[in-house]
Amino acid sequence: MTGRRSMRLFFAIALDDAQRLALAAAQDALRPQAGRAVRWVAPETAHLTLVFLGTVDAGRVDELLAAAEGALASIPAPTLRLGPAGAFPNVRRPRALWLGLAAGTHELALVQAALATTLEKLGFAREPRAFRPHLTLGRVREQAHSAEIADLAEALARLPAPAPTSWKPQAVGLYHSELLPQGPRYTLLGEALLGGQEFAT
Repeated sequence: MTGRRSMRLFFAIALDDAQRLALAAAQDALRPQAGRAVRWVAPETAHLTLVFLGTVDAGRVDELLAAAEGALASIPAPTLRLGPAGAFPNVRRPRALWLGLAAGTHELALVQAALATTLEKLGFAREPRAFRPHLTLGRVREQAHSAEIADLAEALARLPAPAPTSWKPQAVGLYHSELLPQGPRYTLLGEALLGGQEFAT
């Protein structure tokens, strides 16, 4: 399909324009305190990762999409809303900065679990850590000074939650990830539609 023997693949949910604007606004609010300590994620490439597959034979793309379609056909589309910022491993020692979800986490966990269960049957091991949905804002550079990190942690703790806008993704995408010198590039290879009855709101 692509002429490649192997590809770095992951399943994720795309954002709409309002969520990308919210992510950009959070980055802009943190940027003055962050200085050069953070490598920011381009909002137009941001996504909500569900399952990272790693390096996969390119010939399995159609198989993976068909499996995801079957797994998700009866799973309702969740209504999601962005929530407060956080960091891994924690706000006081931030290495990766993110926005979490304020609504839809339970429903999204059902989507992720259905997908992970099906992929496990195809030989893809489950992530041992619990699923924690988030949108990555940026990553702290290894050479960042302790004073920069302290300022960033303080700014992160004060960052207000995004405006309460929600979105309802209708599909889960399979993406090809390429790590390039100018930054990562993500290519959508196909989508598996969500289905079933809508969740009560």
